[in-house]
Amino acid sequence: MTAPDLLRAILTSASSVAIIVTDRDGLLLHCNAGAQSLFGLSDAMPGMDCAAIFTPKDQAAGIPLQEMLAALAQGEITATRAHRQPGSAPDLWVESHVSPMFDRAGAHLGFMRIAQDVSERHRREQAAAREAGTDAVSGLSNRRAFDERFDEAVALSIRTNGSLALHLIDLDLFKQVNDTLGHSAGDEVLRVVAGRISSVTRDSDTVARFGGDEFAVLQTGAGSPVDAAVLADKLVAVLRQPIAVMGHEVHVTASIGIAVAPIDGWIAGELLRKADVALYRVKRSGRNHYGYFTHELDLESRNYSRDMAAVRQAVSEERFYLLYQPIIATDSGRVRSVEALLRCDHPALAGRPIPEVIDLIRKCGLITDMSRWIVRRACEDAIGCNETGVRHPVALNLCARELSDFHMVALIDAAMDLAGLAPDDISVELTEHALFESHDVGRGVLEAFSQRGLSIALDDFGTGYSSLSHLTTLPINVLKLDISFVRPLAYSPEMRTVVSAIITLAHTLGIAVVAEGVETVEQLDFLREQRCDAVQGYYFSHPLSAAEMCVYVNERRLS
Repeated sequence: MTAPDLLRAILTSASSVAIIVTDRDGLLLHCNAGAQSLFGLSDAMPGMDCAAIFTPKDQAAGIPLQEMLAALAQGEITATRAHRQPGSAPDLWVESHVSPMFDRAGAHLGFMRIAQDVSERHRREQAAAREAGTDAVSGLSNRRAFDERFDEAVALSIRTNGSLALHLIDLDLFKQVNDTLGHSAGDEVLRVVAGRISSVTRDSDTVARFGGDEFAVLQTGAGSPVDAAVLADKLVAVLRQPIAVMGHEVHVTASIGIAVAPIDGWIAGELLRKADVALYRVKRSGRNHYGYFTHELDLESRNYSRDMAAVRQAVSEERFYLLYQPIIATDSGRVRSVEALLRCDHPALAGRPIPEVIDLIRKCGLITDMSRWIVRRACEDAIGCNETGVRHPVALNLCARELSDFHMVALIDAAMDLAGLAPDDISVELTEHALFESHDVGRGVLEAFSQRGLSIALDDFGTGYSSLSHLTTLPINVLKLDISFVRPLAYSPEMRTVVSAIITLAHTLGIAVVAEGVETVEQLDFLREQRCDAVQGYYFSHPLSAAEMCVYVNERRLS
């Protein structure tokens, strides 16, 4: 029997196993009755993209292509994941073996997928793992088993006059892994993290996954807080290392909150609460490190709860307003554009730095509502100014959360259409830090903005990751020099050399340069000499209301 005859016999045989043959691009060539039963496929659908059998999340994360590339590289892969059923039936768990097919000359023809429904086995495994006290994804203890061990360890430490330390671990930036690569990649990252935590702990320690991206380590025999710090240092270091998953290099870091017994008490629930308070402080102060609980932190956690309530009220009641700071062209002295700056007049928040308020909004899960309000108000202010005969582009600042969401593109599109604004009426600004946190999704969002004709500025250049690759690989139109570069220009020859080099490099790449924080004529004169395209700062104007800005723009134009 020839190979084609054998393949035809396999495909036409009755089987509960699904067999799917595709071309090199994953388009359907042949399938058997099992594939029709399992996925609703048939030979009457030639050329159909077999990515359709994957869940929408896996499709968005590119899992179908990743599986084919992995099979081609490794010869065969086995994957168990949720798949779509025909119609409105719920997803089912399927184990698939994917192999590339070649002709006698070694040319790649396509792929064969052999799949079977393992939903019932998956449910049994999940139930057994829960019953056994094991987390099904990571293989570590689950929360139930950890709590039992915690109570036993506390009781033993009290009897022996010993001590212990509780480390609560939260993965930073993990959500972006699920959002960009899919939950299968997220699960693989969790398994790698579990192995790395176990690699730096002792057999006498208890390691558990509480759920999501939360882990815990119960360190027995911690003689002093210093002992806990030694382990925490190891955990932060090992979890900082990149993780290779599905052909991507994933970067996650860890924030750790520590409570120590008997210093922080002996009641297990109280130690958990205090470690959680310490963890919050770490995440608020920059992440990727660890911290201990103190009484001051306990008070701060209560203040935090009060602040969160104030933020929810402020967003609900729209207790915010926008001010605008002009960006002045160095050649003409006219207003080139204006930057929209958020301000808050809620009595409990008015004295707080606006970055702190924005961080609270993000933690409340209200950043999308806030973004919608900012975009709408900025567009309304822009069209109001345009109607007076004064036209100037408005720059909107994007945070990491906004940069990670393609809905932000649709939001700005809708607001511009409603206000009747053109692409050159709105520009966007982002920091290097926001770009790093948004991963590859942020690059896609920027490409979408660029395709629509919006100008894109890289803000606070030199204070973040300072990757020059951003200037060559992203659709950046404007580079904004941070005030820390501008302030020393009057007295530092070294800084003048640095700024001159940055301006020259940017211009060579076709990127305009805006200097922030210009406050003296000496700074302005130097920047003009170096052909810096525009400047911004209190030398020209403090932030102004929309109405004041219209008057200011007109005055600069007339003068």
